[in-house]
Amino acid sequence: MDRHHPAIDSRIAPRPAPGVWIGAVRRAIGPIAHVTPAEQGGMIETHPPHYLVAIWAPLRDDEAHLRRWPDSVSVALGDHEGAIDELVRNLPEGARVWVTPQEIDWAVIAEIAMLSEGGRFTPEHYRELERFIAQERDATLATISANYTDSEAGFKGFLGTIPATFV
Repeated sequence: MDRHHPAIDSRIAPRPAPGVWIGAVRRAIGPIAHVTPAEQGGMIETHPPHYLVAIWAPLRDDEAHLRRWPDSVSVALGDHEGAIDELVRNLPEGARVWVTPQEIDWAVIAEIAMLSEGGRFTPEHYRELERFIAQERDATLATISANYTDSEAGFKGFLGTIPATFV
């Protein structure tokens, strides 16, 4: 991490561990600029980057992987460090968090943000979030097309990812 805030850094865990919350941060918007029509003053309004922030409670003993639905979703404005601050601010008092590099369903996270943030967004924000969601879904479909196939070579590649005890 680039930041040097001991109060924040002490709450960031270097790896997953029992009792540690799981967080994820990703820039979804901007920065963006919006031009208001001339009849409304004709000015340019700018908005900083917007980051999606998701938090999951610590994994239970009967869970092998991250749940699809996070316990908390919020939007942070500014930069990556501000998003990490938002993540830590949303944790229970004294809790630690591991910021996961795992692939997250960011389209779902963005949809949660759109529905839960209410009137906080302008039409431009909604448009940008919808664009982000569409890009995420396109990337998902491209990954599925490239990695999951019924061709012999593709299937053999898939089998190579399965532990021998399951084949």
